[in-house]
Amino acid sequence: MSQTFKVYLTLFIFTVFTLIALGAISADTNVMNARAYHNSMIKEIEESNMSQTVIDSCKSNAATLGYVVKTTNIVDDKNKVIAVEVELDYTYKISILNVVSPHTLRSIAR
Repeated sequence: MSQTFKVYLTLFIFTVFTLIALGAISADTNVMNARAYHNSMIKEIEESNMSQTVIDSCKSNAATLGYVVKTTNIVDDKNKVIAVEVELDYTYKISILNVVSPHTLRSIAR
């Protein structure tokens, strides 16, 4: 009887640790996806020469993916946009542990 209890306890602990590990892997994958999207957005804005149409398109695409994007135009003396500061907000989430934490990625497209 004692041996049966130990076996089931071991299986239960193993299952819990496996679920926690899967949650951490899933959260890390979401972080990598957010960083990859942020980098591709910066590249797209730079290649479009800071086009407002492209910036708006990136914002709408980000919204469909669950990200919030804020942009700030940096202008020179002649009111020409020379750079765009891009902030991407995403949520770091491990469901099984009920961990939800907002994070922000910031970069400047030049």
